Parts: sequence; C-alpha cells; structure tokens
Amino acid sequence: MTIETKFNLNEEVWIMKDNRPYSFNIWDIQITTGLVPTDYYGTKITSSIKYRGYGGSAPWFYEHQLFSTKEELLASL
Repeated sequence: MTIETKFNLNEEVWIMKDNRPYSFNIWDIQITTGLVPTDYYGTKITSSIKYRGYGGSAPWFYEHQLFSTKEELLASL
C-alpha cells in the first residue's frame, strides 16, 4: 500500500487560528490506517493523516484544515 501526503516535513502551511491566518512549518506527520466494515461482508482500508508544528504539545491538524498559501486559505472562507 502506498500513502501519499499532501504536505511534507518542514513545509510551510497556513491555518485559521483565533480568526486570523497563521503559518507554521510541519515538524511531525502521523499516519493511521485501519479496516472499517462497508456492508455485511466487506471491509475497506481507511487512513488518517495529521500534521503538527514544532513541539510535543503542538496541536494536530488534518489535511483539510491546512493550506499551502495564505491566499488559498483566505479564498476558502
């Protein structure tokens, strides 16, 4: 199985924090995979990718919360 991430380590990303644009460099990436049932007999593989900045107490963010540029972030609002 191959899992591709949208962002890479040390890449700058943008989020909204306290109603203001905020940027940080990705320090850590966490990938979680598992099986979930789809119907009576089937299962599918799911994955979750989370990112965080520097520091063990920094919050984790999902890919849909992060943007490559400040302009992309503002256009999403």
